[in-house]
Amino acid sequence: MQNYTSLSQPASTAASHPCLIKLNRQKRSNLIQLFMVWMRAAPKPVGTRALLQSQTAGFTLIEVMVAILILSMFIGIAMTSFSLSALLKVRARVNTEATNWIQQDLEAVRSRASQINYTLASNALAGANTLTLTSVTGLSPGERITIGRSVSAYTINTVNTGTNTVQLSASLPGAQTAGTTVYNVSKCTATAAANGYANIVLQNLPTLPNGGSRTIAGKSYTLTRSAVVQAAAPFEVLQITYGVQRAGETTPIMSMYTEVIPNVAFQCARN
Repeated sequence: MQNYTSLSQPASTAASHPCLIKLNRQKRSNLIQLFMVWMRAAPKPVGTRALLQSQTAGFTLIEVMVAILILSMFIGIAMTSFSLSALLKVRARVNTEATNWIQQDLEAVRSRASQINYTLASNALAGANTLTLTSVTGLSPGERITIGRSVSAYTINTVNTGTNTVQLSASLPGAQTAGTTVYNVSKCTATAAANGYANIVLQNLPTLPNGGSRTIAGKSYTLTRSAVVQAAAPFEVLQITYGVQRAGETTPIMSMYTEVIPNVAFQCARN
């Protein structure tokens, strides 16, 4: 027992020696420092925070690309709308000017038709067989006329367009005053297109405005007019078709159909 005790005592004494304790602490400190150096030198794994930052950066790039795509689409739609708006404005301007162009010629045709009117320009004495009229346009030898309220019909022998006079086949039984209406019985009962009132308008159509050519919105356009006498007795209706098309093209951008009846034709109801 004594020997065991004497052998164990030095070990317990050595472990509690202050120098040995200090040495052990120094070793532990060195090991910790080595571990820290190794940790700093070792590659760091991607953590959750780094992964989230990477994902966030990726979504930001996608959002930018989507925004650019949407902006590009918006700009494209806006430019298309602007172009379409400009095109529609030009087309509206062309249509308006084409319509006015047709209307200008139509008014000239109606004015020419309204001038077909037969009245005495001066007093006609009883027994006279020559009458001076305000116009002799469309009158032809052989046609029959009545004067004023008289039911007697007179046949025209000659027509003088220079003096607006007509010579009758018979003398007037009584005097007629200036302004008295002269009715063309032959035209009111025409049986052929060439003998109707509409043919007078057809033969005296005015020239097309601007010679049938005009520049609209920087482009050259032409005006066409086609007129025919309606194929129905007493042939007093003139049918007119208009068309406006660009130079070198056959398809019109504007077309219009209308009918013109001379005012003098409405006097035929009296006969």
